[in-house]
Amino acid sequence: MANPRVVQMDIYARDALAQQRFYTEVFGWSVSPAGDPQEYGWLADAGGAMFGGIGQAEGDAEPAISFFVQVDDPQAVMDAAVRLGGGIYWGPATFPNGMITGCLRDPDGNGILLIRPDRDGGPYASRPPAAADRWSWEIQSPDPERITAFYTTLFGWRIDEPNEWGWSPVDTGPDGGPGGAIARASAPCVFFYVMVDELEPYLERAQGLGVTMVVAPWEVSPAIRIAVVLDPEGNRLGLMQPTFRTASAPINA
Repeated sequence: MANPRVVQMDIYARDALAQQRFYTEVFGWSVSPAGDPQEYGWLADAGGAMFGGIGQAEGDAEPAISFFVQVDDPQAVMDAAVRLGGGIYWGPATFPNGMITGCLRDPDGNGILLIRPDRDGGPYASRPPAAADRWSWEIQSPDPERITAFYTTLFGWRIDEPNEWGWSPVDTGPDGGPGGAIARASAPCVFFYVMVDELEPYLERAQGLGVTMVVAPWEVSPAIRIAVVLDPEGNRLGLMQPTFRTASAPINA
């Protein structure tokens, strides 16, 4: 398989429009007009780089955060996921323009979305994904060894041993998109970190909108500070400040 590339995050929400308002108000992003039954809107920074999208959860589907992995053959990846102890939530679905999407289930029940762009390279040809150093993601699991084996075999990613903070860094390879981490936790979940120039202004903005702090600003190392909050629907949202860059550009610049 060609190098699977992480291209964007994705949020399915109980109230998609309210979640879109929250993320645009906190980060200063823009959202494209929602024009489909799922009220799906693309989120982009002021420069037009796309971070992902937010859509309406259907039926009894639980709201959740996921991320898209761009692959050449979504069906083959889904088949491999089943053989490795995962499953399929839906898809693959083929669109008239040639785009194919689907959602696999990892052994913990997390949904990971797959995408093959359309014939013209959309949706990334006209609105490219945010650069790999602008965000990252984390998968938490009660059994990180099992999850590590699953993703290593499925995508060929290199996943290191846990570091001193309990994170196993994930290297998605050359041009593999944003890297991530796998960490031990009592309950499985997927969330993402957004790189910001300074934690406090974004935290104040988020807390002003009624969110709950999970991890207060913490200097993980001399190079990185992080904080984690719960968004209005209870999803984890991480903020990461790279302190080794004295002139880091704001996320909404």
